[in-house]
Amino acid sequence: MKRIFIILSITFACMQKANAQAAEIFASYSSLFATSSETVNGTKISVSDNNYGLSLGYNSLNPCFNDNCYFVIGGKLSYIWDKEESFTENILRLKVPASLKCKLMVGKESALEPYAGLNASMYMVHTVSADNPYGSGSSSVDLFSEGELNHFTFGGHVGLDLRINNFVIGVCYEKDFTNYSSDYNTKWSSIDFKVGLRFE
Repeated sequence: MKRIFIILSITFACMQKANAQAAEIFASYSSLFATSSETVNGTKISVSDNNYGLSLGYNSLNPCFNDNCYFVIGGKLSYIWDKEESFTENILRLKVPASLKCKLMVGKESALEPYAGLNASMYMVHTVSADNPYGSGSSSVDLFSEGELNHFTFGGHVGLDLRINNFVIGVCYEKDFTNYSSDYNTKWSSIDFKVGLRFE
């Protein structure tokens, strides 16, 4: 819990210090892929598990170089899940992205905004629940208590937003560079679809 407060404090301190020209709040839906690889008898085997996520986030946009280029720093809290017949997976993640974004006007009140950057993620909760095949009820396991997962990962992202007046829609591809599970070389990647409001 102490780590969560430290990350949140650093994030909001950076946002306040930046003297932002604009701010953005948004919600997003994600399709996530946890790709694991393992070498067996000299053969590399890869397995991908599909998850889904809902997020709420905040971005601070700060002009740099010129009026059409921004440095963006933000925070995004995500709930990630996967549910099958007798199996449920729940993950809570805080992501802090930093990006360079360009503004390409396509009208008086509309703009395309491509961006790219880096992000740090902190995974706070990862539990797996399974129904009891021999009776009622279910059992739950905290995977962090098993010592197989890393709380922190580092990655990158590229995306494109369309802003119409103060309304923003966008798509973003994210991929981790470091392993979430070192034992199985597991890395996360995702495609995010977002809607938001811009305040200037």
